[in-house]
Amino acid sequence: MSRAATSIFVYSFYLIAQGLLLLVIPNVAMGLFGLPAAQEVWVHVLGYSLLALSGYFLVAAHREVTELFLLSIVFRLALPGVFGVFVALRYSTPALLLLTPADVLFSLWTAWGLWSDGSGSRVAKIEKM
Repeated sequence: MSRAATSIFVYSFYLIAQGLLLLVIPNVAMGLFGLPAAQEVWVHVLGYSLLALSGYFLVAAHREVTELFLLSIVFRLALPGVFGVFVALRYSTPALLLLTPADVLFSLWTAWGLWSDGSGSRVAKIEKM
């Protein structure tokens, strides 16, 4: 398994943990990050969605789907900005931003893995699309 795939593989277990927590005991997770308790079903739906996403990442890591690795870097690096907008619009408290460092670090690990694995040629092909 390449370095980039390893980062995605490990990230998928992070998503599994998040997904299970939000699916089964969401208010524990919310409390850990200083967010208000959720009474609606959306938090359970998010938990299940994270579990499903983790499955996609597990398969992508196993199959070395470099294109997905690259796309995930973009979305994960954008997360602090998106959550920052939510905080600025007062949709959430600044505690929401505490959820972003892990995604940024995992995406930087994936980017480093792509670079160090010499996946530049595959990345260049993606840019031509």
